[in-house]
Amino acid sequence: MLARERANGSRGALLLRVEVPSPSGEAAQSDVADLMTDLRLLGLRPALVSEQLV
Repeated sequence: MLARERANGSRGALLLRVEVPSPSGEAAQSDVADLMTDLRLLGLRPALVSEQLV
């Protein structure tokens, strides 16, 4: 989930879903960490939400 607070105090949020193949392990974790860093540099506040798919 990406959230931001505007100058007028209103808040906005966007849910971004990124699917990563399960066998990728550490490489996927590194890619997700890099993506979250990039989003923070854009002024967003990303939060990692994990869910188990059935």
